[in-house]
Amino acid sequence: MHPRGDTTRPLSGVSATRAPDRPNPIGLHVVHILAIDGTRVHVRNLEALDATPIVDVKPLLTPDR
Repeated sequence: MHPRGDTTRPLSGVSATRAPDRPNPIGLHVVHILAIDGTRVHVRNLEALDATPIVDVKPLLTPDR
């Protein structure tokens, strides 16, 4: 698929984009970073159970960025 539906961008795998149609159900949540301590990132507003693996972290992009 083309990232963000932009056909001028090269094709990319669905998991490398922010596509809502993914082969496996992956939760998407906007969180606020409270602190970064080495390899740990402390956040608030994460909707996940303890020991849930984090697959990827991406910045929130808004239309004006």
